[in-house]
Amino acid sequence: MNAANEELLWEDKTVNGMIHVGGGPELTEACTAWVEKYGKVRTSDYAVTLGFNLPCRYVIHTVGPVYPCNRGAERELFNTYENVLVAATSPTFLYSIALPAISTGVFSYPFADATRIQILMAMKYEDRFSEIRLVYYTDEDLATAQHIYTNLKE
Repeated sequence: MNAANEELLWEDKTVNGMIHVGGGPELTEACTAWVEKYGKVRTSDYAVTLGFNLPCRYVIHTVGPVYPCNRGAERELFNTYENVLVAATSPTFLYSIALPAISTGVFSYPFADATRIQILMAMKYEDRFSEIRLVYYTDEDLATAQHIYTNLKE
């Protein structure tokens, strides 16, 4: 899963940018073609492309809420994960998925709040995948996520 923007364009020094660099020019071309065909991706919605040079078959690009501009940001973030996970669990689509902490970068959602939602949604869908990999940008982010997970499991 890729934390994208509405145009599916990549930006330097973001997870989205790293995914585009790793996927190669074919991924960027596929994203451009998707937007030309279907229009911008709205908040909580998604687009699916092949992974091209990435070590995955598909990339699900999704747009999370911008914080604090959206009054219903928490509900939108839950919906973002829900929409992607429902699509990914449709029959024989994906057996494993990597979930980043959506909206915590340039969209400024508070990391701990967004990560709590990410972990709750992963727990909700854990029986539908052979693997759900939660992805974080720094060791500090990982430590925070581990603390949140431990508190949720209690």
